Amino acid sequence: MSTFLGGKQLRAPIRRWPPVRINTLLEREYKADHPTFAPFPTVTNIVNAALCPVAAVHDLLYGIDNARIRPEGLGAGSLFHEFVAHLKTSLSDGSCIPGGEKRLYYDFAEKRYDAAKEECWVYVRYWLDRKRTELSRLGKDSKTYFEVYVANDHVKIEGGYCSYPFTGEIDELDTVNKKVIERTILGADSERSAPALKDFQLWLLWKLLCSVERKDRPQVWSDEDFEDYELVVETPYR
Repeated sequence: MSTFLGGKQLRAPIRRWPPVRINTLLEREYKADHPTFAPFPTVTNIVNAALCPVAAVHDLLYGIDNARIRPEGLGAGSLFHEFVAHLKTSLSDGSCIPGGEKRLYYDFAEKRYDAAKEECWVYVRYWLDRKRTELSRLGKDSKTYFEVYVANDHVKIEGGYCSYPFTGEIDELDTVNKKVIERTILGADSERSAPALKDFQLWLLWKLLCSVERKDRPQVWSDEDFEDYELVVETPYR
């Protein structure tokens, strides 16, 4: 549906996005030409659009995943995320003992992001200094999941009549301490609040997670009440 104002055509928001064919959803069809459905934006697409429409265009056309990370910081950000997951998993299963974090880091970094390892170590060092007590308590009873991919074609957002399809990736889901964690290298030691838009990004991921019906979740999460989870934006400093 379209309307005209001052000779310009305006598009009204649609109330229901076209459904996805099962062959497309399961990636049995070759991806070419225009999509046969309204595409699922990612949470990062939405945050980039909130930051700047031009950033959203660069995201969609050129694959620049995050408009807030400077180009030289892309490797450091990915390494930071991946190493935290690797470290927590290693401490939980006993393959790393407390005190061995630095050696584990350099072994891990050299195999993946050798060029970014020194820059990233600055962030990891700050993060380790304030997390040592928490890390020392990790054991085999930990139930923490990393890089959790979530998607739904009917995510309801309060304050409007529309529902939207989108996808996202949760950095960390802790089902023991009931936390959804968004981790970033943005921010500074002097800041007392989350980096701009990171709280919005986390809230969108949480709404997406809560929108998945229990019957559609992995069985291990079928009884989880994600509405009661604490939402945490975590920087290297706080």
